[in-house]
Amino acid sequence: MNEVAQIAVEIYHEALMAVAGDRLIDLHVRHEGDVLWVADYPLDLAAFDRVYLAGSGKASPSMVKGLSDVLDGRYDGGLVVTKQGHGLSIQGIEMVESSHPVPDETSIFAGELVGIYRKYAET
Repeated sequence: MNEVAQIAVEIYHEALMAVAGDRLIDLHVRHEGDVLWVADYPLDLAAFDRVYLAGSGKASPSMVKGLSDVLDGRYDGGLVVTKQGHGLSIQGIEMVESSHPVPDETSIFAGELVGIYRKYAET
């Protein structure tokens, strides 16, 4: 690889790292006592009986991983639906990989699971 191509690859890699979901969460979300700060917006976690993490899309696994790290285990579970091959192992999080962009039976299953989780979270 020539020097110009190498520099282009390095710039591309740095750009991807700058917008990584877990990095963005780390930059904009913090947990202080019972308060979860999302930018300048406080969420009083003591006001909730349970806290669930949820996400959908290719960036969701890294974003939920970042949020689970910030919360340091102070959540009750969660669900992430992502494209096949993009899942991560995150403590207490159900990771479902489904077809994208053309839906298949895994997409139907993921959609049904989202509905089940939503009903469970409301109880």
